[in-house]
Amino acid sequence: MNDSEIQVLIEKYLNGQASESERKLVDTWYDSFESNEGLTSELSQEIICGLQTKGFATLLQKLNLNKE
Repeated sequence: MNDSEIQVLIEKYLNGQASESERKLVDTWYDSFESNEGLTSELSQEIICGLQTKGFATLLQKLNLNKE
């Protein structure tokens, strides 16, 4: 996946327009940050913050679903 494809997927993800498979792809890519330094060097701080916020919101949603 090249940088422009990542950008498109991230924007779809943040706008709630990504399919389930696209969301999983972005989640997997995002989770790989710790082992692959420099993956985000091409992304704007706004997109990085958006991903972090979205990831935290997803985590909270999953935690709330487990309580029911």
